[in-house]
Amino acid sequence: MICENRQSCEDWESLVLIALEIGFRHLDPRDRRARAQLTHTEHHRELIDVVFKSKKSEAIADLLHAWTVRSSGGSVVQEYALLGICTRHFVGLHDLVPFSSRLRRLVIRSVELIGYKEFEGMGTERFIDLLGYLHVTVEDIDSEYQWTKLLLDALQSSEEAQHLSHWYWGLLVGLAAFVPPWPRGFLAYNPQITASLAEAQEWGKLGCWMGTVWMVWPPGAG
Repeated sequence: MICENRQSCEDWESLVLIALEIGFRHLDPRDRRARAQLTHTEHHRELIDVVFKSKKSEAIADLLHAWTVRSSGGSVVQEYALLGICTRHFVGLHDLVPFSSRLRRLVIRSVELIGYKEFEGMGTERFIDLLGYLHVTVEDIDSEYQWTKLLLDALQSSEEAQHLSHWYWGLLVGLAAFVPPWPRGFLAYNPQITASLAEAQEWGKLGCWMGTVWMVWPPGAG
């Protein structure tokens, strides 16, 4: 409403930041009792630019909170379809803005909901740098399935992704153990990863990868 009725940038930027603070500063984004029904408009792109350019950690966290709070009904794809607009701001954000624990948690949740494909255009190397800074743990994750798929998509999209730290290879195999059997053919197995890791003698990563392969593509699944 503020965006649609603004007269100039000066008279609505501060109102946007204040409104976000009032609405979302003290809500737990994981609380299923919290409900938000956002109607996405073209003004959201401008709103996102304004908030990220403010370089205010809590204001950015407020925006991500508003963007990711659980709504009643609907699929994840429908609810968070426009969250991908934020991807270009996420890569390199830690070099511009001091990360509070709240902002870190909300960026991790946003990345989980967005998935890897939206980040592909930003460059795999920059995405790996973001993951390295976030140092995601099992406790940070809402969905083991989403993060397993995100990491598999990243690893199978580019050889650059194989430079992920040992931490994430260990996280991947740990998460894969909690994911129910994957539908056959849902994700193609890429033998090049196995060959590349063996050639580079990355034995720790190769061990994690083969453990993941065993769980995601078990014998008899092709």
